[in-house]
Amino acid sequence: MGAKVRSFTDNLSHYRQQTENKLARIDKELYQLPESNLTLNHKRGKTYFIENSHAGRRGINDDMDHVYLLARKRYLKLLRRQIDSSLKSRGSECRTSGQIAERLDTLLDEYVRADLDISRITLTPSQYKWMHGNYKSNGSYRENLQYLTNSGVRVRSKSERTIADRLSYYAIPYRYESEIEIDVSSLQGIRGTRMGKYKAYHPDFLIKLSSGKHVIWEHLGLIDLEDYRESSFEKLFVYRQVGLVSEQYMITTYEQDLSDTRIIDDIIVRRIIMND
Repeated sequence: MGAKVRSFTDNLSHYRQQTENKLARIDKELYQLPESNLTLNHKRGKTYFIENSHAGRRGINDDMDHVYLLARKRYLKLLRRQIDSSLKSRGSECRTSGQIAERLDTLLDEYVRADLDISRITLTPSQYKWMHGNYKSNGSYRENLQYLTNSGVRVRSKSERTIADRLSYYAIPYRYESEIEIDVSSLQGIRGTRMGKYKAYHPDFLIKLSSGKHVIWEHLGLIDLEDYRESSFEKLFVYRQVGLVSEQYMITTYEQDLSDTRIIDDIIVRRIIMND
């Protein structure tokens, strides 16, 4: 018997429950954060971080840990309003949700201009620790890692940078080109396995869901090149054949998908957030 497929109503109910659980987690974290608030002043190309409390205002550029705590609080308060409004999703409340989402964009843009690590603001401490912890990555052609994401991760293309930045915007932790050793001894036609049954693969993005499951996202940006195409299709074949991920947790994109960030946003919402 095949796997049960959720109906539209089931998906909607699941999403609503997810959202309410997320609101509860946000409320719990906000309760534990400092009571003071953060403002940013930009003068002569420099950003000044100001803490506002009952005791007055003070500069905190020398305490970046505290800056990040207050920056996350400011982000969470706005995010909570946006989520709560989207749950209602009717008439003027829909417009309100969209307006708050625009304010979130503006806030994160301001943090980017202040050279803050966006993932440290949008992710929980445990998510941030997993994303930026020590892991073995692809050591080949390191000189091609020329594009810096908003989370301080260097990637190989502008397209990958766009994907990475949208993942951080949606508070989704990822590891870039994290090495995975796979036993391919039972598979035929896999190149480079004469000296052993294991082969190392490096997914463009290994994404960790809150449920503990993983999503692999491969961006096939140079699919017109024969060697690249064969290597990429081999990876996708191996991932599926060894059961590393199912179709549900495997994402592939192409350059045309990057023509509009709304396409990437839709993929993230449907294939990651709704599957978590």
